Amino acid sequence: MPITKGPLSHIRIVDLTQAYSGPFGTMLLGDLGAEIIKIEPPVGDMMRFGEKQVNPSQAYALSLGRNKKSIVLDLASSAGKKTLYDLIKISDVIMSNNRADVPKRQGTDFETLKKINSEIIRCNITGYGETGPCIDYPAYDITACGYSGILSISGEPGRSPVIPGGVALADMAGGIFAAFSVLAALVKRAQNGKGMKVETNLLDGMLVLQQVIFQKYFFKNQEPGHQGKRHTLISPYGIYKTCDGFIAIGASDSNKVVDLVGLEWMLKDERFKDTPARLANEAEFDKFFEKALQ
Repeated sequence: MPITKGPLSHIRIVDLTQAYSGPFGTMLLGDLGAEIIKIEPPVGDMMRFGEKQVNPSQAYALSLGRNKKSIVLDLASSAGKKTLYDLIKISDVIMSNNRADVPKRQGTDFETLKKINSEIIRCNITGYGETGPCIDYPAYDITACGYSGILSISGEPGRSPVIPGGVALADMAGGIFAAFSVLAALVKRAQNGKGMKVETNLLDGMLVLQQVIFQKYFFKNQEPGHQGKRHTLISPYGIYKTCDGFIAIGASDSNKVVDLVGLEWMLKDERFKDTPARLANEAEFDKFFEKALQ
């Protein structure tokens, strides 16, 4: 059921998105109360996997479809295009996630739509931007992760990269930054009464998430490598094995954690007395620390 009393309850969004990143972005705006009108082609969103019944394969469509209304339109037909344009006349935002050339070819680019509604905000999420050498490349979450370099820091040292967090991180970041940008455009429109074009892409989102990693590189002039399960600046901080599973440890005072697990003698040992010392002797410290936890 759509949220009707949120801060965006006066905003109507035409949703041409598909797959993950775009639907995630519109879902977030729907969570804030915006009226989301999800438009699907006759074959349905690609994430329905061709299924016509509710089953586990529809997890994507179901989880990303909350707070949305739905309509089927064939935008290749004159009737479907006319219906879309009629919706644009009474809407505030239109969102999609397509390659840069698709909106123009589809007749849903900002230059076309602003003639129908001068206040419309047009947002499109691409894989790698609307200019540059990869403008025509299609993108999925994992390819954007790979191209951004985040896979080079995801996983254990010496082992294969892993999908960060086991979630569609690039798609989710793309959706979040698209929603963020639409909100900014709505604020700007409230000031000048004009619509605008908004561009976001999966690659930029993944680069933003690696800002700290970049700064470490600039300081050390050293490629970071897989980050594993430990923090590079604090110790102890990370994921540690215990007698019955694993524990995530993060504390404002790491010395208190060392004392708490019964290793108070370390605080008087030059090798382990503080975080810099423990990081310099990390392998030896971890051996004592995990033994105490177990």
